[in-house]
Amino acid sequence: DLVLEPIASSYAVLTSDEEEMGVALVDVGGGTSDLAVFYDGSIRHTAVVGLGGQNVTNDVAIGLRTPWKQAEVLKREHGCALRSLVEPSEAVEVAGVAGRPSFQVPRGEMAAIIEARMEEIFTLVHREIRRTDYADLLAAGVVITGGGSMLEGCAELAEEVFGMPVTVGQPRGITGLADAVSQPLFATGVGLVQFGIHHRHRSMMSEDGDFFESILGRMKRWVKNFF
Repeated sequence: DLVLEPIASSYAVLTSDEEEMGVALVDVGGGTSDLAVFYDGSIRHTAVVGLGGQNVTNDVAIGLRTPWKQAEVLKREHGCALRSLVEPSEAVEVAGVAGRPSFQVPRGEMAAIIEARMEEIFTLVHREIRRTDYADLLAAGVVITGGGSMLEGCAELAEEVFGMPVTVGQPRGITGLADAVSQPLFATGVGLVQFGIHHRHRSMMSEDGDFFESILGRMKRWVKNFF
């Protein structure tokens, strides 16, 4: 099947009450940040912002003058999206480039780099929300998910930008290897499985059994519906 990414994520992290009351789901992925606005139990608006976690990593790599892979590790292990949450005395060790010795920088310096980019992402998403007719009807606030939402201080920064309550959405309603996939990073993957279970009664196969013809037929119908 073909499923819009934020819709898949919604199956994993949103409750029916949130979708009824009105909620904005923001999935901060690696290359993009996806938005889906729900109200009265239905999806009302979607948008994609062309910035994500990879842009944050690039900024850290450039700002601290360290290789990209090392910047990704630093971001995951020591990153913070809100500089005010970092103690002035905290420092992180940064690997040098081309065999140069490692060095230490204040953790707050890295947090300032991350905060600037994350604030830009949330500002662009907020602009998309304000373009809809539901910006003032989101009683359940905003739910952020995806790998980018796992940064310390991410929810607090998002609340400052959106001006409404923000929670970090984690996959729910799963058993078995729950600990392995209960992080926001896996929201879309878990949501795809739950979407498949929820719609398992719907056959994607055409009468002659050609799966790709069936997909093509659905895409043609989508285009007709929009135009």
